Amino acid sequence: YSGQYGTWKKAVFHQNMHESISDLCQYVKPDLTVMDATIGLADFHLGGSHCSPPINRIIAGFDPLEVDRRCAGHLGFDWRDIPHLSG
Repeated sequence: YSGQYGTWKKAVFHQNMHESISDLCQYVKPDLTVMDATIGLADFHLGGSHCSPPINRIIAGFDPLEVDRRCAGHLGFDWRDIPHLSG
């Protein structure tokens, strides 16, 4: 990414994803979070196999943490085991 604040690679944030998400949420909180979970990606957030059966949901809410926790459950994860969702 290159913009008014310089050049950086977003892949750097993947090394410390949980800390990056927590830090960002301290400065910016979305007014509304909408998650398209109609298909669901079973392996990782940018690709991989689709959930079978598809999740077939649109999940939205005013609390981004709660939306992520619900989405984790739909993917078969316990949100308490995910550092940036349990803290």
